[in-house]
Amino acid sequence: MKEIHNFEIISEHELLELKARGVYAIHKKTGLEVYHVLNNDVENLFCFGFTTPPESSNGVAHIIEHTVLCGSKNFPLKDPFLTLDKQSINTFLNAMTYPDKTLYPASSIVEADYFNLMSVYGDAVFFPLLDKHAFEQEGHRFEFDENGELTIQGVVFNEMMAGYSDFENVAYDIASQNLFKDSIYSYSSGGDPRVIPELTYEQFKAFHKKYYHPCNCKIFLCGNIPTDKQLKFLDEKFLAFFEYSQKPKPIQPIVRLDKPAKVYASGPEKSGDDSDSENTVLVGWALKETKDVKHLMEAFILQELLIGHDGSFLNKALLNSEFGELYPYNSLATPYESIAFFVGMSNVKSGDEEKVEALILETLNSVVSSDISDDKIQTALNIIDFSNREVVRSGGAPFSLSLMSRAYDSWNYGGKPEDALRYISVFEEVKKNILKDKNYLKKMITELLIENQHRCTTVIKHDKNYTNNIQASVLSYIEKFKSELTDVKRKQLLEDQAVLEKKKVTADTPELEALIPYLSKNELPPVEALPEKTVECISGIPVVIHQQPTNNIAYIDIAIPVDCIDDEDYEYLKLYSSSLMDIGTDKLSWSDSLSISARLLGGISVNLISAKKNITKIPQFFKMQNVLRSEDILGRDWIMICVKMLGDLVFEATEFVFDLIKNVSFNDSKRLLNIIKETKNSFENMPAMSGHTFTISSTLATVSDKWAITERWAGITQLNFLTKLNNNIKNNAHEIDNISKKLTEIHKKILASGLLLNLTGTSENINMLKKVLPKCLIGYSGIQPSKKIFRKHAVQLSQNEKPALQLIPANIQVAHSTIVFKSMPYSPMLYGKLHVFRKWLSSGPLWERIRTIGGAYGVFSITQSLEDFFAVVTYRDPNPLKSLNEIINIFETTKDEEFTNEGIEKLIVGAYNTEVNPKTPYSKSMISFSQILNGVSANEKQEEVAGIISATDDDMKRFADFFLQQAKNHYLVATVIGDENQLKNVDKIKHIFANNIITKHI
Repeated sequence: MKEIHNFEIISEHELLELKARGVYAIHKKTGLEVYHVLNNDVENLFCFGFTTPPESSNGVAHIIEHTVLCGSKNFPLKDPFLTLDKQSINTFLNAMTYPDKTLYPASSIVEADYFNLMSVYGDAVFFPLLDKHAFEQEGHRFEFDENGELTIQGVVFNEMMAGYSDFENVAYDIASQNLFKDSIYSYSSGGDPRVIPELTYEQFKAFHKKYYHPCNCKIFLCGNIPTDKQLKFLDEKFLAFFEYSQKPKPIQPIVRLDKPAKVYASGPEKSGDDSDSENTVLVGWALKETKDVKHLMEAFILQELLIGHDGSFLNKALLNSEFGELYPYNSLATPYESIAFFVGMSNVKSGDEEKVEALILETLNSVVSSDISDDKIQTALNIIDFSNREVVRSGGAPFSLSLMSRAYDSWNYGGKPEDALRYISVFEEVKKNILKDKNYLKKMITELLIENQHRCTTVIKHDKNYTNNIQASVLSYIEKFKSELTDVKRKQLLEDQAVLEKKKVTADTPELEALIPYLSKNELPPVEALPEKTVECISGIPVVIHQQPTNNIAYIDIAIPVDCIDDEDYEYLKLYSSSLMDIGTDKLSWSDSLSISARLLGGISVNLISAKKNITKIPQFFKMQNVLRSEDILGRDWIMICVKMLGDLVFEATEFVFDLIKNVSFNDSKRLLNIIKETKNSFENMPAMSGHTFTISSTLATVSDKWAITERWAGITQLNFLTKLNNNIKNNAHEIDNISKKLTEIHKKILASGLLLNLTGTSENINMLKKVLPKCLIGYSGIQPSKKIFRKHAVQLSQNEKPALQLIPANIQVAHSTIVFKSMPYSPMLYGKLHVFRKWLSSGPLWERIRTIGGAYGVFSITQSLEDFFAVVTYRDPNPLKSLNEIINIFETTKDEEFTNEGIEKLIVGAYNTEVNPKTPYSKSMISFSQILNGVSANEKQEEVAGIISATDDDMKRFADFFLQQAKNHYLVATVIGDENQLKNVDKIKHIFANNIITKHI
């Protein structure tokens, strides 16, 4: 057996599906395991993975995930993670706690930067300081607030308080915990705020000692850096300092239920509920072992067949039942030892719960008692086939992150990582079996679902007292602690609090900061140019073409202006976009339409986009061709229909898409009502977990015409509009017909405004699209000029109404806030420099004051190309009003900040990473297309990058002083969403906003 740098190479093998070679190695002395997917990708990724089974719901694994990044043996800074992030060109940097494991992945396209990341992360997980102050800061602590009241604080504690405000999140947790009752999965690995305060510092340290030894570590690597170089680094930097230790017990197989179970539970009140009599019903099954890739592929196929889209068997039956709406997280789940499968409904009236369960079981029996059509089977297979072929960067994260997740799904439970990565060949084997045996899928449904006794039905009721009960539980800890608080203990607590506060505000010394390695500007890679684009006219329709290596996947983006409709109809556009491709035609039912769509398309999305108009200059692009006129394109509002398809299906799929758009019918009242309810529910779920999206849109709507339009589609205005529609339907049986007529009227106007297409694919894909489009585009027209001028007056606060503080009362545990300042007029060079300032502010003063000291889960700032605003957002913030005041104070205290040349260089490197983050072929095409809609040229993008590279300390001081003056002149607007306790101290800061307080209700 080959040995390299104290590692035994257990196996080397080809991974043909990934065009890679797999290397599996074990460190001889410690037992640490390494698996490397060695390929030609310059974006290298590593992940330190630890099996961390919870022993209670005290959140210890989650708190350790936070705390190991708060200083280590070789990097004893307050926050090495933050320092690293702001001076690295990493393409991914994060840490995640799962139900039974904790992962620490990072990636970079520069080898030196990659090893910088690995050195800091490895030191963090193996040699963390784990001091008590870090435990109290990130986990939980008793603390006196500014009024002298005793409270419980902590970043993870506050995060989970927010998590337990979201009904759908709570419902899923309850269902999964009961499905896996009497196992490690019956606990909340993230932590239950009712239990987190029980965790002691000693238990916290013991957990790390037990689970963070190399013997319990599995390191996943992916990329082109040679294996031996990485093994040498790991051995010399970390493993040489450890001795052998006994591995913790592996994850035990779950105990199977011998008969189905039923559980009744409660969750938080849902925003906008008319009654507390509506419940969520979830039916869950524990399937086979997650590490069995064949069974996993079978389960994924079943998922697509049964709940893959609204026209699939279970979804269609549930939607037609009128018992409620589809539960938004119906899915297959794999972060457990056994695969979990959940399906259910939300807003089910009391008394109908058993009907939902019965309908699910009846539908499954009906599926196996009749023939499953070839189209249904082919649809499920096509969806998996497409996902196997397309390389995606979900949320901008590297594709290797999905490979990492697959590997750990097997590896963490004793399986081989390479087995999980050979999923395509396994899928092909299962696919062959299905096509050969028509009863194969029926047998799967029978075995895995119908006859599977490990089933749990969970009914979760909306409880108005749920959050109050959590608060009462927290208060009981406080009262108990208070009852034992002698004068001596009180004095000690105040002293400890003062020490922690001092530690938070004390900056790391230059010597400590110098310990974190970084790249110089000279080591930065060049920014990759966007692909060349051409413009053609096909049947009178302007078509932008991007030829790209897409692995035989064709993409069509159909952009249609929507600013042709009346101003008062703009709120209907969200409902219009939600139903356009989901409601069918007069000849094709919605379920048949969705089934065909799922069979022919790899995906379809419909989005509303409000574009800016570059007022600095018209890009050369518009002068170099005569198909597109800048006055018809720039600064308009669009609906964007994006579809993707396998090259073999281009003709049939393209004809289907354009026929569906042309002939859509909004006359199916039942389907339309379901779409209205689902859309409303998605908005009602936002305050608890994504409340910052409401504060961002509400705030920016006061300074930007683009955001004022966006807020009407995606903000409080839209939520209130959907609520009003829903209430009108309840009170008037004919209202749904009126909505149908309105959408039909809007559709006619929008289609008359013309099309603009963007095509992406290989040369063969493009040629096929050019052949089929002339037939498809009959009856459509090119872009028509906008007839509306109301956008000029779209901003939601007039000049004399600024400043303002907007308050949004909501029943949530932790608040969110946004404050916006007017910035300098946009220019590309200035924007690049402002990006560096934003990077410094977000990862420096804001992070220290708002997160480290204030206890918010997150804080960040926003700037956007072509806009002249600067916004700061706090996320899951226990003290949002105080944060607003602190943000203004930050500009006061930082305008005289002294920056060294080295400090500026680090910030430039950190800001530069967004420019070199790898992009998929399709995303490059979409960026290029977006630049057309906004009037941004390649030269201006180059100027923005030049602005980043040329930023100086004088630029930083100039920005800080400018925004301070904006605050002093009261030219600012802010929005806060939170409960009455979080909004009650508004009097303390209202003077900042000239006493202009506006309450917006939801």
